[in-house]
Amino acid sequence: MAIFMIVMVCLQQAAMTKVVTAQDINIDGNLIKKGSSLDVNDYRQDNWYQLFRDKKATGFVSEQCTEIKNTVLFITRDCPVFAAVDVLNPVRSGIAGKKDSYDFFVFYSRLLTQVVINGNEHWLPVKLLKFEPDENPSAALYELAPIDIIIKLRKENVLLSRAIDKAMYVSTEQGVFVSFNGKKWFRLKKLEKRKYEINVTCRGHLLADNLISRDYGKSFTEFFPSYAFPYKDAFVKNLMVSPHGKDSVYLTFSSYSNPNDMTLFVLNRVEDGWKRIFPTIGDEIFVVPVEDTMTSVLRFVYKWINKAGHPYKGRIDIEDISIQGERSRRTATLLLKVTNHGKVSRFHTILKLSFSGDRGWTSLDEQWRYL
Repeated sequence: MAIFMIVMVCLQQAAMTKVVTAQDINIDGNLIKKGSSLDVNDYRQDNWYQLFRDKKATGFVSEQCTEIKNTVLFITRDCPVFAAVDVLNPVRSGIAGKKDSYDFFVFYSRLLTQVVINGNEHWLPVKLLKFEPDENPSAALYELAPIDIIIKLRKENVLLSRAIDKAMYVSTEQGVFVSFNGKKWFRLKKLEKRKYEINVTCRGHLLADNLISRDYGKSFTEFFPSYAFPYKDAFVKNLMVSPHGKDSVYLTFSSYSNPNDMTLFVLNRVEDGWKRIFPTIGDEIFVVPVEDTMTSVLRFVYKWINKAGHPYKGRIDIEDISIQGERSRRTATLLLKVTNHGKVSRFHTILKLSFSGDRGWTSLDEQWRYL
């Protein structure tokens, strides 16, 4: 049986239903009529500052051209000023000089979506698009909430997605619920019937404790790997997403046995991993990669094989693997094929693994049985 390594990718928005144009749009001379279906590739946040001088608005300048010190905004290079930025093609109204400074300014942001039109990629403001949800999602994944539950949900803290979908999420003691129109509510059956810390990224991805769903709760994968939880009885105490569209995620852990235990991680970019920013130890930056347990254990096993961390000579191939256990203690059961000078042998191998932040995975014990 072939082994496939599943690597987490965060940039793709999983499609559950259609995204269509909310109005007629003219792009490069091509008229895209209202209701046209589009393929969505990605999202990004566009950040601007509206500048004021003598209490009069002078226009918008890109965040990339600015630097803020105390309460003063400085222009770091000559940059165009736009009369408005909430349209498809903003009109330039002037130039902000490199030495300009402003005591009064207002932060402004808009969410852009990358869509494919006639084979070409374009970034469009989300307000020009419309999400058409599935009115009857799969009963195997979504449990329709009865009216008494819906009434209670309206008293809870509702999270609204900033992406096209405008989905709403609520976490309760009965589980996590979603609505795409504010009327029908569904419990996400992939999550347990308990309260989760939840949040939504600017791309519309749902975060629940250390899990992430890119398909509106149809499926979940680990976003912060459970094997790297900082305490044996750790739980997610708080989950926050940066409000400025950079999708930075702040994850705070505590411990059931000691409420004073507190560890804070931040994820700015998936490729950089989770950085522990509290507590700090000297100048060392502790980093946890964004990868699920299977991927992490597979990485270790391949290194273990390549470094001859086994008692048999020859080439070793993994034909099957299963992993059991929780958090930092796991048991990997392997079916290995050993090829040495043309002779093939197969083994049933059990590795008892332990994870620590300074050493990663280590093998505490291994058992080999000839098949």
